[in-house]
Amino acid sequence: MKKSLSQSRLNRNCRFEIMEDRIAMSAAPLTGADTLNPYEEDTGVPSCVSEPDQSPDTYALINPSGNNQQKYNDMTGLENAKDLYGLDGSGQTIVIIDSGVAYDHAALGGGFGEGYKVVGGYDFAENDANPYDDSPGGGHGTHVAGIIGSESTLYPGVAPGVDIVILRIFDDNGNGNFEWLNQALQWVHANQYAFENPITTINLSVGFQEDAGGYMNTLNESLRILHDDGIFISVAAGNSFQTLPDQLNCLAASEYVVAVGACDTTGALSYFSQRDGSIIVAPGQNIKNTVSDAKGNKNGIADDYATLSGTSMASPYVAASSVLIRQAFTLVGKTGITQDDIYRVMFDTADSIFDSATGKTYKRLNLQKAIESILPKDTAGETAATAANVSTKENTFTVDGFFNNKTDKDYYVFTAGESGKVTIQAETAGTLTGKWDISGIPGAVIDADGNVVFTATAGQKYTIGFNAAGSIGAYTLKVQIGDAKPVTPPAEPPLIDTDTPPVTTPATPAVPPATPPAVTPPIDPPVVEPPVDTNPVTPPKEDTPAPPDTSVTPPVQESPGTPMEVKADQTVIGHQKIAQNGTWYSLSAVHSGIMTVEVALPNGTTLSHVVIEQVDAEGNVIATSQNTTRIDLNVTAGSTVLIRIRSLGGEILDADVRVCNLVRREGKNVFLVGTNGDDTITFTAGSTHTVEINGTKYIFQANETGRINIDTKSGNDRVLLVGSNDSERIDINGTDVGMSTGTYQVHVTGAEYFSIDTRDAQDSLWFYGTSKNDNLVVRTDGITINSDRFFAEVKNIRNFYAYSGGGNDTVTLYDSPGNDVLTVNASYAVFNSSGVNSQFYDFASLIARSTHGGYDTVTFTDTRGDDLFIGNSQNMKRFSGSQYAEAEGFTQINLISLFHSGRDTVQLEDSAGDDTLVISQHDFVMSGSHYSISVRGFDQVHADSVFGGNDKVMIYDILEKGRVIAKNRSINVTDTVYEYGADGFDEVWLFGRSNGENRIEQGKIDYVLYALGEWTQNDV
Repeated sequence: MKKSLSQSRLNRNCRFEIMEDRIAMSAAPLTGADTLNPYEEDTGVPSCVSEPDQSPDTYALINPSGNNQQKYNDMTGLENAKDLYGLDGSGQTIVIIDSGVAYDHAALGGGFGEGYKVVGGYDFAENDANPYDDSPGGGHGTHVAGIIGSESTLYPGVAPGVDIVILRIFDDNGNGNFEWLNQALQWVHANQYAFENPITTINLSVGFQEDAGGYMNTLNESLRILHDDGIFISVAAGNSFQTLPDQLNCLAASEYVVAVGACDTTGALSYFSQRDGSIIVAPGQNIKNTVSDAKGNKNGIADDYATLSGTSMASPYVAASSVLIRQAFTLVGKTGITQDDIYRVMFDTADSIFDSATGKTYKRLNLQKAIESILPKDTAGETAATAANVSTKENTFTVDGFFNNKTDKDYYVFTAGESGKVTIQAETAGTLTGKWDISGIPGAVIDADGNVVFTATAGQKYTIGFNAAGSIGAYTLKVQIGDAKPVTPPAEPPLIDTDTPPVTTPATPAVPPATPPAVTPPIDPPVVEPPVDTNPVTPPKEDTPAPPDTSVTPPVQESPGTPMEVKADQTVIGHQKIAQNGTWYSLSAVHSGIMTVEVALPNGTTLSHVVIEQVDAEGNVIATSQNTTRIDLNVTAGSTVLIRIRSLGGEILDADVRVCNLVRREGKNVFLVGTNGDDTITFTAGSTHTVEINGTKYIFQANETGRINIDTKSGNDRVLLVGSNDSERIDINGTDVGMSTGTYQVHVTGAEYFSIDTRDAQDSLWFYGTSKNDNLVVRTDGITINSDRFFAEVKNIRNFYAYSGGGNDTVTLYDSPGNDVLTVNASYAVFNSSGVNSQFYDFASLIARSTHGGYDTVTFTDTRGDDLFIGNSQNMKRFSGSQYAEAEGFTQINLISLFHSGRDTVQLEDSAGDDTLVISQHDFVMSGSHYSISVRGFDQVHADSVFGGNDKVMIYDILEKGRVIAKNRSINVTDTVYEYGADGFDEVWLFGRSNGENRIEQGKIDYVLYALGEWTQNDV
């Protein structure tokens, strides 16, 4: 809905095409192939109850048949999962594609946007950014949102900590079309990382049973892209089993989604639910949760609940469960989580249920089992008496553990191998905390840093307890005995980052080459890619390390034996054993340029414990890392390099060997290519320029580097650009992005996500749109650009120039707390806000919102065609052919007609307070206590008083050949060119000329009329 009275008038001329295709919400029961009844009332229970959260006693009166939700949660293990593991979906965002959400419902966060549960969204049915669920055909999306994330104490959601984005694809009558659905799917791909927490999940409680129009090919491609993004897509299986028993809802039949069937409180499949061997069954019959006030008691308060049935209700249960499973995966360190990973866990741990209607067995969600299958087995003792024995230890050592539930108690016992002071430090990730139990260690204390400290005697056993404090996750206990130095991570060599592991997959060992490998000279600093690099790079003086201490070098294995063969542009070879006499690797170069070999050492070892050597087939050393865990070699594509990595002390276990062959340098030009996977690439400008790809870092002297070329290749790639203190220019043209000053240039192609921080507020951004639909958002703290091909966010810009590429492009502007000025001309707009100048050319839609205060001014001019302006004290809209512009909340609104080549019309409405309309020869001004609308030069202007207050019209100095017509509730001023009019005002004041030529035609009127001066009156 969301229409003012003027909008309603305008929309009388709009209609749907007679044969427009529809999709429908999937709540039981199905009444036809293209339409679906979204509600089924629960027998014996009111379908809607308007109530805030009630006490359990009150709830028993409302629902005498019992708490279905409790039965369902016990069935799926949800309550145990929450109680044991404390998972709530925090850190993720679910997209609900549906009828909208009543986001002001108290159980859904009470608001919309940043800081609320519903963090954003879009309304494709009404083409605006307000996806509110308030129509007679709605309610469905709000119910789905409640199942996912309700914060109600009586009707809690499965994942109450998750953020929600709502995409509305159903109009006020409950009808949706395929184009809106496909636009919503594409929007998710473009906005996956647009919010504080990434979008990981989509719920589609919508569907259609027949694809007569062949829409699934297009929709399936959009679903494939989202599947490849790693997004879990939960789709209602459909509710037409009784009439169409052999097929799924068309969307649910896609190979790229997870189809969800519904069960009742006994655990059996619901009579209406579609069946298929691949579905996940979840609670979906007689589910009570939030609905909009339009589907509640219509009292204007968003606090209503309803009981609904359908696979529409089961699908969000699974969608929210996937969020909890993903959260568990993350806690155990898994990355690159996909829908297939989550579905396999759901399916493999599900309860098998027999269906008498088909004689087949299906899989019903068991969330507790799913999460338990992900978490590591508890190897620590639960009590001091059953403590896990970590044997005799001396110097320093570490113990890795995991809290498997919120109250997990972990105990370890070790024997001190030497006497002295003992310090035990706990390292945890994120917000995880633990509690020490030191009752079994005499004299032990907890120091100011939270470490356990005591004095040990050699040969004595000591038991330490480290217990969970309300959350689950991994931890490491670092133990130092005696006078050893504190346990620290490996030191970082100059200009090299070895702390962040790359994101690629370990290479598979292979047979070594039959002939000795080709060997090329080493280089020290980085370089990168086009033609073959024939110029070795001279390292900076400060990068030249001291030679190693050969006095501690152990015996060296002289021949490679069977080295591990690796051919990869970038890979990590995990869990390696580094021997004293050397571990060998045969590395094949994919690109010409730099080959970087790094060793990530386990805790307790340092760079002085390892040496990396380039050798020939006989073991002769060609180059060495010399007191660093990294070596850079200059290689030619197709050549093979033998690398020997040796331990300078005892054997090193569980090291990671990382290889990167993605960078090349030619003169002052640096070239970087991405992998075929998902890459993260960072460029940081300064006196030295830093390029980092998936954790491998390269540093270049700024005065020796002119252009950096980055080609991300395939995959879903993220590029972060950080500018210098100089003034940068940013250019975005399709998926090509450039950042430059007078001294350097960075050019990036092919990335899907950009984050750009220029650092300096004098920088400029130039955007050239794609041929598809681009969406721009301008705020005081930055600019975001959404395309079907990429997403970009840019900070610290002084000047912004944006050119539409010809699609249905939209720009949304937000004001600053100061005084902002917006001018919207025929083909371009200029916005000055908080010192930032933005200009937009040929955009199809422009929306400006003034919400932060200040005296904000907007000026609209007409175009050369026919223009219609509709506005009131809060909002002004311009409709000009295919162009649309809107300004909301501005204090001063100016409308100016410049071209006089079309038929221009203005329709205005008053505010709820006292308003004054002033009509003079060429001006038409309406104002109130907090706004003013000035209109000049338009052919036809009309104002309506509809919102109350004591409103008056003041008419001055009308044209010599004009006339005033007063009749009923209207007053009109006309001549041969202009038509000015007003309806519904309480008072009208006419100030006539003194020449006696003033004419008024008057009939019966419903307001007070004051005519001052000389008037000739005719009755009408």
